[in-house]
Amino acid sequence: MAGAATALASCSGSGSGSRGVALVAVPDLVEVGSTTRLPLRWSPAKSAARYDVELNGVVVVSGLSERATELAYGDGATGFVEGVNTWRVRAVTHVDSVWSAPSRFEVLPLGAVRARRFDHEDDGAIALTTKARSGTTLSVSSAAALGSGKGLIMRGTSPISAVASKDHRQQSLATCWVRLAVRPMQWGKPGTRVHLLRVRSSKTGDQERLVWSAGHGVSLDSVPKSVQDVPVGKWSQVQLGVLPDGTVELWSFDGQREHLVGRGSNPLLAGAVKDAVALGNNLTHVRSTFEIHLDAFAVSEQRLPWANPGAPVELARPARLDPVRLPPAFSFCFGSCNNAVQTPFGDTAVGVAARLAPDFFVHLGDYCYPDSNAYQQTVAGYHAIWSDMLFEEQLARLHRTPWIYLASDHDMGGNDCDATTCNPLASQAFEQWQSNDPATDGVGRYGSALLDRGRVLLLWTEGIAFRSPLTSPDGPAKTVLGPKQKAWLLRQLATTTAKLVIVASQTSFGHVTGSDWAPYATERAEVIHACQTSPARHVRFVSGDYHHACWARFGAKVAEWVAAPMAEFPEPAYARGTLVDVAAEATIGPGFPSRPEALRSEGEAAMNDASSVGRVSIDGPQGVATFEVLDNRGRVRVDGKGFVFRERLQYV
Repeated sequence: MAGAATALASCSGSGSGSRGVALVAVPDLVEVGSTTRLPLRWSPAKSAARYDVELNGVVVVSGLSERATELAYGDGATGFVEGVNTWRVRAVTHVDSVWSAPSRFEVLPLGAVRARRFDHEDDGAIALTTKARSGTTLSVSSAAALGSGKGLIMRGTSPISAVASKDHRQQSLATCWVRLAVRPMQWGKPGTRVHLLRVRSSKTGDQERLVWSAGHGVSLDSVPKSVQDVPVGKWSQVQLGVLPDGTVELWSFDGQREHLVGRGSNPLLAGAVKDAVALGNNLTHVRSTFEIHLDAFAVSEQRLPWANPGAPVELARPARLDPVRLPPAFSFCFGSCNNAVQTPFGDTAVGVAARLAPDFFVHLGDYCYPDSNAYQQTVAGYHAIWSDMLFEEQLARLHRTPWIYLASDHDMGGNDCDATTCNPLASQAFEQWQSNDPATDGVGRYGSALLDRGRVLLLWTEGIAFRSPLTSPDGPAKTVLGPKQKAWLLRQLATTTAKLVIVASQTSFGHVTGSDWAPYATERAEVIHACQTSPARHVRFVSGDYHHACWARFGAKVAEWVAAPMAEFPEPAYARGTLVDVAAEATIGPGFPSRPEALRSEGEAAMNDASSVGRVSIDGPQGVATFEVLDNRGRVRVDGKGFVFRERLQYV
């Protein structure tokens, strides 16, 4: 639990006066794991004989004589509901009753891996992993929403051609929990049987299936007992868990209490990794037409809170940095390259960044690789995946802090794209979703923030939207920044009164990767010279894109720190660029040209070990800045020659 509150909620209601109920506020933010118990307490109300407790508009406990109840997981328990929860208490006497004023708390799941909320996706059919030639579709529609927003319609029109499913891949899980809301709408024959989802091990092909059967409800392969109360046209929430020893559990939630439907065993999944959840049906001959609505899909390594149908539909976006609110001593993390199909991130550098709890986060691009992982290559598709990824536990933690988000090529439509080839829809999506300060360019693609009372200047740059093609001839007209941004950056460097300037760049100045600054030699030299001649005492680049931790120095007062990938495969070592006096590379393993090759050759653990994240700590009272690049255990990286990726500098 975090952010505990101590104030008492005020009371309200008919005749409250001295008989009113005052709620003892619970923590503002409750991190819910499998063993969490959350007490709800209140002060006594005069003459009250009994108390009722309402949670999210539903009375969950009635007739209490004591002044407390508890939220917890368990058979017959209240369980937890995800997101913002509202609760209040009614004091009941033999004459009348009175409600307290409502109080709120937010529930965040521990161990969360992914959610696919259809609320922000485009209407229409989703891309499928497996499908029949005709007969069944999975389509996003507001008609299939649990509450407001959108859900998924699984519609089968051919009794003998009913396959339609979508794989959701993730890193290997020993324990896998999946939540789903189900609403049967139509079927053609009694006993119609349709698969809803499967928890799979791609390494063995073994699986556990969640099945709906007309007249029998929802069940699992390994749990013959069914969730019986699944009426036509009504939503039912279910949750299944596959444990490391092959134990399988099925739970249901009626909006008031959760219930253990049954427990069984799947020996084929004992000790097996669970690295995919397939949503949809893989039975070919269903022998009936059907329509089933699905929503509230989520995957976790621990029990999940239940979905709240009354929750508002809001696009999750990072908060904007307000430099004035930073404490005198603060820190920020920086890095790039976290793949959407590599969740969970707990054993990667993303997990390190989350555990460090920085005051803000500078994401240097390739966030989720939406060019290959977005649900659709549209503005809504990009927004949906960027938003949904913030459900994963490590990103959820980082989402509590402000972000500065730079675009890289995969954010803008494709590998090595430039101003002539980037996807206009991706560019529009980035403009709308990021929340950088727009004061400089009206959008936030590039800008500045004065830190430590103006003694530190943070600049972030845009390296894709205005860049010339990589292969075009070098010269004064070839650019990464574009004329307007370039003039702004050079002016900032030339006129700053800050003692330390930090420039955030989506790609490396010091190493030649093929899509870095090296092909833009004229402009690169101009920017480096501007840094070297700036009145600032020190200039530091913090950069991403290159899948290795590395460092480079350009003269006495200019250096670069590169931290990537945060959760992707390691690339081979690259050569150092011109104008570099000295450099270091913490190469991990041989490096690979692609993620599949890295997984085949080294596996997930080695790939995680190669991840890195940067941290900058500013001690304003002492006038000291510390730059470091950390591995996936939070240790400072060291290269093969003993170079320690850490620098402590006095800037005043």
